Parts: sequence; structure tokens; C-alpha cells
Amino acid sequence: MLLFLALTMVLAEPQPATADFEVPDMSSICIMDNHTKAIIYEENGFASLIPASTLKVLSAAAVLDSLGRDYHFKTEIYSSSQPLLLPDGRLSFPDIYIKGYGDPTMVSEEWQRLVDSLPPMEIRGDIILDTGYFSPDLGIIQEPGILSPYNAINSAIAANYNTIAFSVARGGRVEPEEVTPLVPYITFRVEEWRRRTYYVDLQPQGDHLLIIAKGRWRETPKKFRIHLGFEADKAAIYAGHIFKAIYERERNVSLGGKVRLGVVPPGAYKLTTFYSQKNATDAVRCLLEYSNNFLANQLLLIAGAEYFGEPATNEKGLRLIKDWLKGHNLADDVELYEASGLDPRNRLSACTMAKILTSSFDGGSLAQKLFNYSPGYFYKTGTFPKNGVRNIAGYLCDGSSLTHHAAVFMCNGPSCDGDTHQNYKNDGSSWARFFYGDAVSDSYLAPWPE
Repeated sequence: MLLFLALTMVLAEPQPATADFEVPDMSSICIMDNHTKAIIYEENGFASLIPASTLKVLSAAAVLDSLGRDYHFKTEIYSSSQPLLLPDGRLSFPDIYIKGYGDPTMVSEEWQRLVDSLPPMEIRGDIILDTGYFSPDLGIIQEPGILSPYNAINSAIAANYNTIAFSVARGGRVEPEEVTPLVPYITFRVEEWRRRTYYVDLQPQGDHLLIIAKGRWRETPKKFRIHLGFEADKAAIYAGHIFKAIYERERNVSLGGKVRLGVVPPGAYKLTTFYSQKNATDAVRCLLEYSNNFLANQLLLIAGAEYFGEPATNEKGLRLIKDWLKGHNLADDVELYEASGLDPRNRLSACTMAKILTSSFDGGSLAQKLFNYSPGYFYKTGTFPKNGVRNIAGYLCDGSSLTHHAAVFMCNGPSCDGDTHQNYKNDGSSWARFFYGDAVSDSYLAPWPE
């Protein structure tokens, strides 16, 4: 399944929960040598500004240092009792418990891998979801009413980043995305209307979720991706239905039990511990490429619970970042309220961000794997467009394919020039040539190979 597919309807730009807030009217630049950590150039480099999504660079650094680059996420499968052995050699279980540990990489293909890892067996009872690894009160900001995928709720058991993708064709025919089945937990109400835009809403309806879609439906299906709402339990139950549907499809059976929440009982029989194919480095790569708030918070919740013990909470994740900052003598230089950059109260300076870059990702040698690429520059952006916040942070690179300088450009306020900001991102080669001269060849400045 492709990650974070672009929506074909107009959804709100990522904005903080309170869109009206005071923005410092200032631009700031800081460029620092990765090896000596000496400041090469700065202009208002120590002004405390709003980082927006460039804060994900800090979160990613703390998560990788805490979990380790090769950390693999897990999900455990239990039953309440020992299995019975059937005459045909299969195992028979009264029920199945799925205990989640927050694995953010459980797309439909991974749920199928989990099903394939289970022995030949029958499930006589229910599929029960244990979400206790995450606190029921995580304390994470989620924008009310915004159904864009970046705004998905966090949960200990998730499927497809707690989003659903579907398309609608002529006649209101709903089609699932490839691999992911439509499940009865999700129902649709499709309506025609004369407007040129499309309307999509999601409403909890007791024991299921209702998606309402309005538009002008044509032969060519219109594609949508939205998140699963604002209740973590309902997102987890959807994941359980995905498991059930894939199990029924792959095993050619029909399960009569319910999908519900519960707790793995003491002394339960463990069938397996399933580990995801993707590791923490893979997850951070997706985080920095797609700037997804769900992924930023999910990774931090996991890292905080691993370090401080379950249940996972936002407070533990933030404490993990603050400990990381303290270990790099930066604790007094960052005002931190959440990990994705959505809270406008977050503050740090361009030179503080440059210090974070020089202290992490092996001083930039990991940049080609983790960051977006523009000729001469590996980068992560962060914007609140409606508030004039336009930032970019990353590494300038020279012709030897090494990243030599951490470079941060921050622009907060109405006087910021959007074209100038875009030039930082789209013309990193100008900055690279300024510092490295002829060492930056035209061939090197071609897009970085996959």
C-alpha cells in the first residue's frame, strides 16, 4: 500500500489547533560546521521562533537514539487458554487476543504477513483487542473536525496509519484501495450534489463508523483518504476488522465472533510475537518525507513507553526529548509542548536547530536516507502558511557526496518573502556553491539516485 496518498479533494492545510496566534515578525539564518560545530554564518540566529514541522527533526533524533536504528515494532497474539488439537491437525482456539505496542507500520500488507505467520487453526470465539500499552488519555493535540490523514488519532493498535482510502465512481459505487478490504465496520452514504467541490465526513454510529461522501460522481473514480475519527478505541476496532477480513480471505473461512476490546488475561497462551519488516529508521524516513503528525507522535509514544515504562503517554515522550536535549546541553534552548510541531507555543532558534542537526544523524551522513533532497541540500520543511511561518532545516552537501554544514532558515511573520523561502529549498545548489565553489559539480547536483 502506498504511504499517505495525496487526497483528491481539498482539505485544510496543516495548521495548529488555534490558528490565530502571535508570530514573531523576523527571519533567521544559521549555518554550522558539522565537525567543529562552529557557526559559519548567522543572522538573527539566536532568535526564538516557531519551528512548525521542522520540530520533527528533533523528535526523530531523540527516537532513533532511544530505540536504536534497527528497532523492530511488535504485536503479540494470545488466546485465553491452550488450544485443542483437531483431527485434521489444526489448532482450535476459543478466542484470539491482539495486544498492540503501537506499531505504526501496520499497513494491510503487514496485517496479511501477520495472518500468514499464524499456524493452521480455527477461531471459535471473538477477536479481542488489547490497547493497554497506550494510556487512554494520551494528551496529544488533534485538530478538531479535520479529517486529513496527518491528523489521525494515535492508538496502540493501528491499521494503515489509522486512515481509510476509498474511491467513488458513477452511481455512487464505492471501491476499496488495492489490498485493503472494505469491512462492515465502515458503512457509506454517497450522495450527488451540484457543487464543484467534494464533501467527505465521518460520523460514529454506535457499533460502526459512517462515511458520508457528496460530489459529482463520474466514470473515473474519485479517490479519497481520510483518518478514522477522534476515538482511539474505534480506530483500534477498525484494525481488528481488517485482521478479521484478511484472515477470512486468506484462510477461506467465515468467523462468527465479534471484534471487541479487552485485556489479555493472566496466564494467557501466547501464539506468537510478530515483528514488523520495517524498523525505526524506515519509520523515521517516512516521518521526515511525509511530515505526518500521527507518525511523529506514534514513534514518540513508543519510545517514551520503552524508556520510562508503559502505558505510553505524551508526557513520557516529551520527557524523552527533554532528556535528549539535556544530554546535548540544549535543555534551556527549546520550549517544547508537543512533538510534531503543531503547537505554536513550541520555540527554538535557527542556531539551536543547527546544533541538533550536528549532534544527530551521524552529523549528516544519514541525511541521504532520511531527508528530502534538493540539489545541494537535504532538508525538512515546516510551515503554517496562514500565519507566515516558513522554515527549512537540513544539510548542505558538497561534491564529495558528504554533508558538511547544517543549515537552517526560519521565517516567522507577514514580512517573510515566500519566494525567498522557496529558493532556500529549490535552489540549495546556490548555497552549496557559495560554500564549496567548484567542488560542487553539475553532475553531482542532479537528483540524488534512489
